[in-house]
Amino acid sequence: MLAARSNTVDTLELVRLTLTLVLDSSGQIPDGLREYFARVLTEARTLRGSPREAPKGVLPESIDLAYTLATDPGFCNDLDNVADLDSITPQLAERLLARMEREPVYTDDFALAS
Repeated sequence: MLAARSNTVDTLELVRLTLTLVLDSSGQIPDGLREYFARVLTEARTLRGSPREAPKGVLPESIDLAYTLATDPGFCNDLDNVADLDSITPQLAERLLARMEREPVYTDDFALAS
């Protein structure tokens, strides 16, 4: 499934926006964005660990985030203890954003074996 990763313009913009709002530290992140982030994170973890158990209708963003988790051990380690958006500190959000900026938008050198 990770081979289905998008080769279009960056699909993780809403994830980046969410992390940027965490940096603001005002706590004013809309509920819809919180739910979106939780869904993407949950689906990405499922795809990375048990791709056959991925729900139908998985978001393209979840596939891209699963790819990042699979190819960037530091990013994966940073997200290990994240249960939800409230467990992301501004410092962690800054680290995650920095790692995301270093990742290329698309590469076809990774595919999950079926």
